[in-house]
Amino acid sequence: MFLNYLKGFAEASALYSEEPEFETTHLENVILHSMHLSKKRNLDEKLVMAIAMGHDLGRTHLKIHGKKHAKTGSKLMKKLLKDSDFSEEEKRIICDAIEHHNEKNKIHNEYDELIKDADSLAHRDDGILAEDNKYEQSRIIASECDLLEMAFAPVFEWISVYNEHVEILKAKYLDMDKCNNHPEEWVHEIRTGIRKLRTILKLLAPSEKKIQRKLDQWALEMSEARFLHVATVKSDRLSPKVNKKLNGLYKELGSKLTQKKIEKRIEQLNIEFDHEKIMSDSLARYERLIMDATPKNMHKLRVKGKSIKYLTQMGLMELSPREMVDAVLRLHDLLGDYNDFLEMADYFKDSSYKDEAKNLMESIQMEIFFIRKIILCCTTTKNVRYN
Repeated sequence: MFLNYLKGFAEASALYSEEPEFETTHLENVILHSMHLSKKRNLDEKLVMAIAMGHDLGRTHLKIHGKKHAKTGSKLMKKLLKDSDFSEEEKRIICDAIEHHNEKNKIHNEYDELIKDADSLAHRDDGILAEDNKYEQSRIIASECDLLEMAFAPVFEWISVYNEHVEILKAKYLDMDKCNNHPEEWVHEIRTGIRKLRTILKLLAPSEKKIQRKLDQWALEMSEARFLHVATVKSDRLSPKVNKKLNGLYKELGSKLTQKKIEKRIEQLNIEFDHEKIMSDSLARYERLIMDATPKNMHKLRVKGKSIKYLTQMGLMELSPREMVDAVLRLHDLLGDYNDFLEMADYFKDSSYKDEAKNLMESIQMEIFFIRKIILCCTTTKNVRYN
C-alpha cells in the first residue's frame, strides 16, 4: 500500500532531520488533527492522510527551510505519487495542498484549508505558535467551532420588542433637555432607535413598505447633523464653518420636531401584526457578502452586519458560535469608521481621508478572513431555526 510506504518515508525523514524530536512530534500532531478534521468536514481520509504525511517533506527530507520548503516538498511528493494508485486529479489535490500549506493568510480549496488548519493546530500543540500570528490564531479558533446556527425568538416577543422600541423612540424624540444640551447624543439615539425599528420590521412585517419609507425619511433628516458631528470628532482639520453649520442643523431639528409633530409620527408606527413566524435567510445573505467582500460590497456588508448587531442586542436572534458574533461586531465597527472616512473625503473634497480609510483595510480584511474561516469550518448543514 502506498500510504504505508509514505508513512514510513515521512517518519524516517523526520527522524533523520536536523530536529528529529520536533519533526517527529509535529508530524504526529498534524496527522492527528488532519484525521479529526477530515471526519468533521467529510473529506477523503486517504487524500488527507497523504497530504498530512507529505506536507513537510521539503524541510525534513530535502532540508529546505522557510517558505520554499512547501513548493519543493510538493515537487518531491509528485515524484513519490507517480506509481501510486491515486488518480491524476487526486495527485493534483495532494500536491497543491502541500504547496499551499504555509500560505495561512489565504483561503484555497477544502483540502488546502484542512492541512493549513491542522498545521496551525499542531503548531499550538508544539508550543511554537507566535502570539502575533493572527492568521494561525484565527484558524485555530475557527477550526474548533462546530456549528453555525441562527435562531429567532417567538413572534410575540418580536411584537413586544417592536412596541417597546416605539415608546423608546418617542421618549428619545421628546427629551428636550438632551436636545438642547447634548444635541449630538439626541440625534444619535434617535437615529439608532429608528434603525432598530426598521430592522425589526424588515423581518416581522416586510409588507409594511409605507412605514419603512417613513422611517427612512426620519433617519435621513438627521443624517447630515450626525455626519458632521462624527467628522468633527474624527478630524482636527475642519474649519469653524463646519461647527457653525452643525449648530445650525441642531437648531433646525429642534424647532422642526415639536411635541405635536412627534406624537403624530409615533401614531404612524402602530401596526396590527398577523404573522405566525419569522422567516429569513439573513445568515445566508451575510455569508454571500462575506465570501465576496470586495470594496464595492463594503457598504452592503456594513448594513447587514448592523442588522445582525441590533437583532442580537435586542434578544430577537441568537447567532452561534459566540466567536462569530464577536467578529461580526468588530467588523461592523471597523466598517463604520471606514464608511465615515470615505464620506468625509467626498463631503469635504479632501482625499487624505481616503488614506485613513485604506489604513483600516488591513484590520477589516483580518476580520473578514476570520469570519470566512468560521463559515468554512462549520461545514455541516447550516442549522437555521424558525420559531
